[in-house]
Amino acid sequence: MDNNLNLLPPDAPISQEKQGASDTQVPQPPQPPQLPKKKKGKGCLIAVGIFVFLMILIAIFSDGDNQAKSDSDGLVTDSTEVVTEDIEHAAAVATEEATEVVTEDIEQTAAVGIDSAKIRKLRPFFTEKKDEFKGIVWIEPKARPKYTNANGICTYFALNSEGKPGNLRFRIQYYANDWLFINSYTFLIDGNIYTFSNPDVERDNNSMIWEWSDTGVAQSGEVAQILNAIKNAKEVKIRFNGRQYYKDKVLTQKDIKAIQQPIEYFEALGGRF
Repeated sequence: MDNNLNLLPPDAPISQEKQGASDTQVPQPPQPPQLPKKKKGKGCLIAVGIFVFLMILIAIFSDGDNQAKSDSDGLVTDSTEVVTEDIEHAAAVATEEATEVVTEDIEQTAAVGIDSAKIRKLRPFFTEKKDEFKGIVWIEPKARPKYTNANGICTYFALNSEGKPGNLRFRIQYYANDWLFINSYTFLIDGNIYTFSNPDVERDNNSMIWEWSDTGVAQSGEVAQILNAIKNAKEVKIRFNGRQYYKDKVLTQKDIKAIQQPIEYFEALGGRF
């Protein structure tokens, strides 16, 4: 070792020349600037957050679609139920109305007491005479007297344009040699007395006389009582009460039948008096 070397104390500063000589550095190429390094934990958290957010959105829209579908299904179901209820209600109403109409027709038929079987049975015993001017048809028993100048007694009635019976009438005819000038009738029906007072009597004559009355039941309550009594009677007598005299007559079964049958036919067609 060279003893001429000056030893420096450990804390002595190194001269610039020596420092430069000994620390000569090789030039380095310039380095590109580096981005600051990201922390690994922060990126993962962001990714997880985005994923969770997307899942929440999917769940919300999925629930919304399900709810909309449920609401839509509910509306369809409700609409179907409403339509079904309307159809059922309409059918029930139609059925009820039809039933009411049929029931009403049956009740009306029963109320007027139309008896088809009896009508068919009685029709052959009557004649029909149409009055075109009045628009009615007169229903008269074949047993009635053909002419006014003959003794006879009967009932008859009319059918209106709808075929309904009405205007039940009671006709009494007296034919003889001498006038009575009839002013009332007295009936003895199965032992019971009935009076028909003040009838509208018409008269005519040639070599014989005839007096007659033709009275609507609606015109006289007395006639209605007499006919109600005769329609089921077995024995009938009549007294023609005149101005000074009277004449008694026992009605034959043909006479009684000429009163009873038209009443029966009238009621079978639905007539009432």
